[in-house]
Amino acid sequence: MFLVGGSLLVHGMPWLGQALDAALAVVGHWVAAPLWQFLLPQLLHVLVGALVGCVVLACVGLVQRMRAGAAPTPGAQKH
Repeated sequence: MFLVGGSLLVHGMPWLGQALDAALAVVGHWVAAPLWQFLLPQLLHVLVGALVGCVVLACVGLVQRMRAGAAPTPGAQKH
């Protein structure tokens, strides 16, 4: 799921795709094995997807906390 989401984000934002391509070009000089040249872009897409997922999760948690604090549940007693 992170791979698909990260790939969608990378391909949907040209500046991000160009930045990752530039990073891969630099790393490509160090990595000669064809397997790693195939896996590195995939791993970067997973990393992008995981980072965005963490940000979204943090935002959803923050909104839930704000909503829970703003509207007390009916029948709840304060001590």
